[in-house]
Amino acid sequence: MQTIVAETLCTEKVNGFMLIGSVARGDAYPDSDLDFYILLEEGQKKKFHSETREGILVEYKCADVNQILVNFKKIRWNYIHF
Repeated sequence: MQTIVAETLCTEKVNGFMLIGSVARGDAYPDSDLDFYILLEEGQKKKFHSETREGILVEYKCADVNQILVNFKKIRWNYIHF
């Protein structure tokens, strides 16, 4: 996971990076995917994308601060870990 975060921070215009989903909640199974929310610099846009790394599906959801404010109203805070 640390490698994924480091690579993303080096290649994207990122303000933050959050682990979300079952791994963040602590209820993941051995074959669970990794879900990340990438906080982009204001005005940056990037579509959802996914990849398989070492046999694990990794999904990236991306948004800038304005879109995050909209999206966070839809997310229950107790499921997000910083």
